[in-house]
This record gives sequence, C-alpha cells and structure tokens, in this order.
Amino acid sequence: MKKYLLVITMLCVTTATLSQTKNNRLSIAAGPSIAMGSFGKSTLDDPDAGIAKTGQYVHINFEHFFTPSFAASVTMFGQRNPLNTGSLEKQYNANFYAPPFSSFTSRLFQNWQFTKKSWVSYGALVGVANQFPLQKNGRLSFKLKTQAGLVFVQSPQLYGECISDTTAASVTLTKGSGKGFAYSFNAGVTFQLNKKIHLLLDVQYFGSKEIKLGELTETFNAVIHKNNPGNMVSWQYKNWGPGTQTISTLTPILGIGISL
Repeated sequence: MKKYLLVITMLCVTTATLSQTKNNRLSIAAGPSIAMGSFGKSTLDDPDAGIAKTGQYVHINFEHFFTPSFAASVTMFGQRNPLNTGSLEKQYNANFYAPPFSSFTSRLFQNWQFTKKSWVSYGALVGVANQFPLQKNGRLSFKLKTQAGLVFVQSPQLYGECISDTTAASVTLTKGSGKGFAYSFNAGVTFQLNKKIHLLLDVQYFGSKEIKLGELTETFNAVIHKNNPGNMVSWQYKNWGPGTQTISTLTPILGIGISL
C-alpha cells in the first residue's frame, strides 16, 4: 500500500511544481458512468459479470501546456456504479433452489429483494493531451488525451432475501477490495469563454486490468414449511474463493476549467 501512496504523492508534488509556471489549466468535470463489457453484464452464470449499471463519475484534472497543442496531464477521479438489483431479482425469481439431500422438496422462491449497493473506484492517472484549434480565433478546439495510472476498487456487499408465509431464503456475498493498473482515452472539444474560463465536453473510455478483490464468501440460506415444525426443511449452501473484476466504463463528461 505504501508504494501506491508514494506514487500518488509524487503525482501531487509534480502537479504543484508545474503549477508554479505559466500555461496551466485546472478543470473539474462530471458525467454518467456507463458500465461496459463484463463489468456491465448481469448474468448470474457468468463468473466475470460485475452486475453494475450506470452511475456517476467526477474528476479533477490539471494540465501543463509545453506548447499551444501539447500538454502533460494529471487526473484524480472517482466513480460509483450501483448494482443492477432489478436484474438480480428477476433472475433469482426464475431459479429453483433445492436442498442437496432431496430432489422432491425443490422450491421456487419468489419476490426477491436486494439491498441497493454500489461499486466504488477511485485513483490517479497521468498522461498527455493534444489540442487542435477548430476555429481561426482558437476559441473552439478538438482535444485528445491518453492516461494511465492506479485504480482502487471496492466491490459491494450483496444481500438479498425473499420471505413469504411458508418460506424464507437469503443470499449474501461479502465485499472485497483491490487495486491495479488503469487507463483512459478521451476525445472531445473545449470552448474558450474568455482568457481565464473554458468549457469542455469529452467522451471517455476508462478500463482496468483484472483487479484481485481478495477472498469472497457466498452464502445461501433457505427454509420451507417454516410454520410447520414437523415438515420444516432448511438448508445452506456456502461457496468461497478469490474474487476478481475488470472495470470498464464509458462516460460523456461535461466540465469547466480555469487557466492559471
């Protein structure tokens, strides 16, 4: 953990050093974080599915322009992607769950409800940006940016239950956390309102390598005939193993910046 904190500290020091010179820009931007690829899949049978849906993204970006068209870039970011609880509930409502010792007591549990939780990721990226004017007066420019760095990821704790007059069931998946390599690609436009203020509109793709989340445990509990002690049947499934996830999101970003 110390080495990752050291890298982020060095990024902050570099930003502070560059900020003492001219041709600097500082901006803040936000937008909807759309879960892509395996991160956005909701199929329970897919071990790579993140069951994530569209959430929120925000970043603070500092750029130092060595020339009017080329800059170094440092970004601190955070994003939150809620679990797709609607998809989870639909799939659990359609599944049969049977105790391991009898095939005659299979039960279809209905009306599942899952607690609303979210994936959280945050980190720091460094890279380069290229800007090309689209107007003779230079107010409107096209911009490309490529960055790479570190992402810290926290997976949500999953909890769902379904309760009726005669049955009860619940499923739990412990939360995890990890860190790893991340990268982003941005393309968009900037509009210079005046000498100090500019607006920006980007489309960003953010991705990561496979993040190791540590040991995760899934527990399923069920009871049928719960009000009839003579016929009541209860059982539990428990699985555990290392959790992993690849993060990928697509985000339209709107922001405002200032020239320093």
